[in-house]
Amino acid sequence: MTNVNEETPPLLGIMAVVCTDRGQHKRTRLGDVRWYADGWRVTWPASSRHQSFLPPENKEGANSNYIFDCPRCTRTPYFSRAKWLELIEGRFHPRNWGVGDRAEFDVSLIPF
Repeated sequence: MTNVNEETPPLLGIMAVVCTDRGQHKRTRLGDVRWYADGWRVTWPASSRHQSFLPPENKEGANSNYIFDCPRCTRTPYFSRAKWLELIEGRFHPRNWGVGDRAEFDVSLIPF
């Protein structure tokens, strides 16, 4: 339950995180990155039975990656904490979008 005195910070932009297995399967939405005035959050569709985003379990060491898991294919791309934050605060940030740009990130296109 939300406190009625709490206000949601202004939403700056939403980027869909999808997988297409490089065009081999139907576009599958894994989640959304939502930027608010006070920071960003990753969400996934409420109707999904598959949680396709796993944040780091700790700040250092093992499992300190942001992991995406596509339920349609075997791709499980991951990003180190530093690389993900660099992308989210840099190239992917809404301040870098053009007017009318559709924000979408296909994780299957990341070269590994």
